[in-house]
Amino acid sequence: MEQVVHNTVIGMDVHQSKLVCCAMWQAGHELKTEKKTFGTFRGEKKAMALWCASFHPDLVIMESTGIYWMSPYAFLEKVGIQPAVVNARQGKQMEGKKTDMGDAEWLAHVGRLGVFNRSFIPSALYREVRLHSRYLLRLTDELSAEKNRFHKVLAHAGFNLSVVFSDLHGVNAGKCIEGILAGLSVEEIMKTVKVSRLRKATPEQVRDALDGELTDRYRCILSDIQDHKIQYRLTSFIETEHPHALRLLQSIPGVSQKAAVRILIELGGKDLSPFRSAERLASWIGVCPGNNESAGKRKHGHIRKGNYYLRRILCECAHAAVRSKGTTFQSKYQSKRSKKGNKRARECNIFCVNPLSGRFTQAGGFNWDSH
Repeated sequence: MEQVVHNTVIGMDVHQSKLVCCAMWQAGHELKTEKKTFGTFRGEKKAMALWCASFHPDLVIMESTGIYWMSPYAFLEKVGIQPAVVNARQGKQMEGKKTDMGDAEWLAHVGRLGVFNRSFIPSALYREVRLHSRYLLRLTDELSAEKNRFHKVLAHAGFNLSVVFSDLHGVNAGKCIEGILAGLSVEEIMKTVKVSRLRKATPEQVRDALDGELTDRYRCILSDIQDHKIQYRLTSFIETEHPHALRLLQSIPGVSQKAAVRILIELGGKDLSPFRSAERLASWIGVCPGNNESAGKRKHGHIRKGNYYLRRILCECAHAAVRSKGTTFQSKYQSKRSKKGNKRARECNIFCVNPLSGRFTQAGGFNWDSH
């Protein structure tokens, strides 16, 4: 006999234009259901939240469909309900029986039995801050392309910086560009260049590369690329909320201030009790292989998608950590590189750079006071 974990459950199938809800509860020996469909405009979502609250449910379970679950989730929070968000594959009906209402009813049935994995959802504050953090990450990607276009315009104007600088996004190249836009002379620009850091060209060659002509039209095009100040606001927020945790993360080799800020934002602050262990967190991020065993034989387990943004940050930290001389990360990378190759060896370090490795207490919480 199936064991019921939650008596009154509401299953919700989320779509762009409608929310399909099914309330299911046990009344004596009879299993009762009530079904209703709502729209996705503000007034209808408010009515949906009040309709759900009227049942006093033990659980509200909903699909994590794209970004469409976020707004209904927020409305349910306002009426005191903390919904369980699950992967869409757990709410799909059998082929040939799949309907929107059927999915909602199946979710309610799954919720009553408790056979689902709840997704980690940070608080409303951190969900909003995370939007800024992820937007900044996208801007960083786009900024690299913009910088390449930037240097192409400079090349059109006769400034051949790519010939004399190995890194067009580096310090020396940046100072040269600032001087060009400010209308400084070649000699004035050369005073800001650190000659000791030149590797690709001599100072005379840099002078020749700066001998171009920047017209008002070119200056107008270049001035359109603006510097974004989102990172400063994110850092200020985390420094106010979790100053000790921010310093602690920066003590790990390879973890910069920018990376530490983004890690805390993606984790929803320092309340990490939902993960219970560093291994579970690594699985949620997607930096460890899955299990694929059959007939006693272990087969290749692919890495799951996980949290793309946090995994990307940890990958960058791992790349920086293996360059930190005299650290455990560098020695581990060098020992693994001969056996597994360069890429695999770096991947092994990603889990080690996981800031929570070895810091969970036996009670399942995270000890931020340990160092």
